[in-house]
Amino acid sequence: MPRDDFALSSMSMPPLPVDLPLPPLPHITNTDIYRVILTHGSMYQAVKKFDLTGVDGDKIYDYEKVEHVGDAILGAVVTILLHDLFPRLREGPATILKGLLICNVTLAQLADRYGMTRNLIAAPTSYKVAQNLVKTRGSLFESWVAGVWYSFLEQDIHEILNDEVEELKEDTADSKPSQEEVVRAQESQTSLDEPGPTTVEVDTPDVETANSIVDESKTVIDELQEDKITDLVDPQQTETIPATTLRKTRGQAYDHIDKWLRPLFTPIAHYALGEMQLEQKRIDALAPPPPDVAFEIPQEWASEDRNAVGSCALLHEFAQRKLRSMPFYEDQIARGGMWTVKCILFARDGRKWEEEATRLTKAAAKNVAAWKVYKAIDPQEAV
Repeated sequence: MPRDDFALSSMSMPPLPVDLPLPPLPHITNTDIYRVILTHGSMYQAVKKFDLTGVDGDKIYDYEKVEHVGDAILGAVVTILLHDLFPRLREGPATILKGLLICNVTLAQLADRYGMTRNLIAAPTSYKVAQNLVKTRGSLFESWVAGVWYSFLEQDIHEILNDEVEELKEDTADSKPSQEEVVRAQESQTSLDEPGPTTVEVDTPDVETANSIVDESKTVIDELQEDKITDLVDPQQTETIPATTLRKTRGQAYDHIDKWLRPLFTPIAHYALGEMQLEQKRIDALAPPPPDVAFEIPQEWASEDRNAVGSCALLHEFAQRKLRSMPFYEDQIARGGMWTVKCILFARDGRKWEEEATRLTKAAAKNVAAWKVYKAIDPQEAV
């Protein structure tokens, strides 16, 4: 039966499971960033206005601006996560599922469980109210994501090198030949040196040379570990680049946040999808029963559908240009699972046009209803 996502889009996220696992919360090492992301707007009561000229305005001391950044980062992580988890889920249900995961109701619960809410900084007169608002608690979580992002980018580059050096040391230790391998290599080299019926020259690496290469590699790694890098040479330039200019990349910052948010939202995604499926079953149970007999599509529908192609966009453009108005639509499910859509348009001089159409899908019914209104306004244009 044709079904749109209109009902699921109004679904509310239920409370998260009590036993939801929480990955460790990433620390924010920069104290200035830490204070900003926890500070409510009531603390400074700055005058807010929509001003495009305020690019060089006053410094921002509350979380509302960084919350905007955290919302974008969180949305990207969750979108990619849902595509990885459910690659065959269509974009409509995937968008609804994403909305459930990043809505303020969900984020507020996570902020409470991580203890962000009790660290809120607000004006004494507004503290209790702000602390209990779902919007405030959800904003705290988004601002924390942004705080982790910027705090990570400000950390010293050698913290990365230390992690990478440890991995290189482990790989090098595993690649160094054992005593038995050295003996076998020497025996193999001796057998190759002995004359035989057919002499074959084989380019076999010398064991001592291999060991020296490994030792040189370990020496380089030790220098990295001891922070003895003095410069990096660009092959296209003659001057050197100091190692202290290295910074963590935004790609590394994204990976850092992803390691926290992915295991956090994976069980929430499965839980929310299960709730969506239960809601869909409930909606299907309330749908009107199918007709007893097969519905015969009227012959005139075919010609109307052909004439109505693109009518929604055409009516919107006409209404804006000629009437300085916009049409609006009312829809409902008719008997047999079909859709009935009513198109209503008001002009500023009081005139009103109202038409409706029934089709197998809501989009088709909306298009035909718009075409009928357009035809009623200007019959010559609608032919």
